[in-house]
Amino acid sequence: MTQRKPLTPEQREAARERQRRYNQKPEVIARRKDYYQRPEVKVKYKLRHSTEEHKEYMKSWRQSETGKAKLKEAGLRQRAFTLELWEALRQAQGNACAVCRRLFGEDLHKIHADHCHDTNKPRGLLCNNCNHAEGQIKKTGLTPEEFAKRLQHYLNFPPAA
Repeated sequence: MTQRKPLTPEQREAARERQRRYNQKPEVIARRKDYYQRPEVKVKYKLRHSTEEHKEYMKSWRQSETGKAKLKEAGLRQRAFTLELWEALRQAQGNACAVCRRLFGEDLHKIHADHCHDTNKPRGLLCNNCNHAEGQIKKTGLTPEEFAKRLQHYLNFPPAA
């Protein structure tokens, strides 16, 4: 049996891209969804993932440098961010929130990769508070200007006064 040559980084990336495109096909997504809804598969999955060994393994993996990097990269990829874009935005924003301008701390988990949920395009990096505020204002159906006017009016003339 002949041994295969190892893939070059370019070949490996091309293979990953082919796999990503394949996994995004609607028929592939539907087939996987159907598979994981089967009762015997649910039982098998639950048995495997509920063992203490598996839980310990996953906990140690998530705390490892590799695990942290992979989880961060996967979360960013879902929001159309790359690690390069993340770092470029951090530098462009002066390592501060794009809205309130407070500096990000050492804990990078407090930085949110803000993106448009309709187009999935990246917008910038926000702190936890500004990211939640942006989402809450959007839920009201008001423009940020109208929300600010109503908030200012409320603070100047509170109903309980």
